Amino acid sequence: MRLADAGDRPVYYDDCRGTYHVWYDKGEYEPVSTAVVFGVSSVLGKEPTRLQALRECIDPEALDALFGTQRPKESSSQERALSFTFSACAITVHHDGEIVIDPIQSEGQVS
Repeated sequence: MRLADAGDRPVYYDDCRGTYHVWYDKGEYEPVSTAVVFGVSSVLGKEPTRLQALRECIDPEALDALFGTQRPKESSSQERALSFTFSACAITVHHDGEIVIDPIQSEGQVS
C-alpha cells in the first residue's frame, strides 16, 4: 500500500511485515544516504532537519560508496545488504536499491 512520498519517490507500507519500503534510483545519482534520510523523514512525519544526524549512526560517505551508482552485474550472485539503526528505525539497504524502514517500537508505545 502506498503511504506517502519521500522526496520524489513513493513510500510503501507492507502490512504483512509492518515495514516501509522506498527505492533509491542508481541511474540518476542521488546518494543512498539522502534517500535514507528522506525515507525516514516521511515515515516518521518529521522534517529531515528534525531527525538524528545520520553520521551519528553510520558514515554517510561509506554508505554512498558501498551502494553507489554502479549496478551489480547481471551474472553476480552476490547480494549486498547493510543494516543499521537511525532515528528510532531499523534500516536495511539492499544492493538493488530497496531501503526497508522498520520503526522501532519502545515498550508501552502504542502503534
